[in-house]
Amino acid sequence: MILNMNTKLYKYCPRCNKRAPKNQPVCERCGLIFLRMEKVSNRAGKEALEKGEKNKVIFDKTLPKDVNKWRLFFLALFCGWFGLQYEKVGRKKLFYYLLFSFCLFVLFTIFLITNIFSTSIIYEKYWAFLALAMILPSSFGLIIWFFSVLQILTNTFKVPVAIDENIVINDYDIKIAGEILSDVKSNRTENNVKNTSRKKNKVVCKSCGRSVWVFEGEKICPKCDENLEG
Repeated sequence: MILNMNTKLYKYCPRCNKRAPKNQPVCERCGLIFLRMEKVSNRAGKEALEKGEKNKVIFDKTLPKDVNKWRLFFLALFCGWFGLQYEKVGRKKLFYYLLFSFCLFVLFTIFLITNIFSTSIIYEKYWAFLALAMILPSSFGLIIWFFSVLQILTNTFKVPVAIDENIVINDYDIKIAGEILSDVKSNRTENNVKNTSRKKNKVVCKSCGRSVWVFEGEKICPKCDENLEG
């Protein structure tokens, strides 16, 4: 129950990972308008990466509407060692690495089958080094593949997204969001001034068991984000 309540209280900025109240419309740290995340797409993210406009791209764990979770999951499950799940969402570097590591694995397997890497010569200096150079990248590729499947299943797989120009956000919304950001910063400054006159006490959080310093009247633990009273 406490966890559900806490989940409703806070959210995290997909750009800078700054924690913000659930109903706050703008990130205080990077200025991201959270409303804009409803207007993003993976297609726009891929186009921005191809153009070299990385400043427009956000790697978000929340899949956009043009990426189906289960299609991506089964693509990763059955063709993941080729890196097709990364190619699908536009993460080219990981795609090329997994494809390269798979090719090395196939080449190493062929060498074993054709007895090029026989048990008698594999311990020789140069052949052992060559075998190691083939098998290590393949092993890392296998690990990346496994974790990509796990990340998709647990909704932690990051997908590049950007504002889709086909979905227009009018200037009025942006202006209002900017004004709200100014108000939020002003309120934060006022709260900081008020907090300097409040006493800080060291208490033990009953939820996580750690000792934390909090201002008088605060009920949320800054370490675990749960109720201090348990």
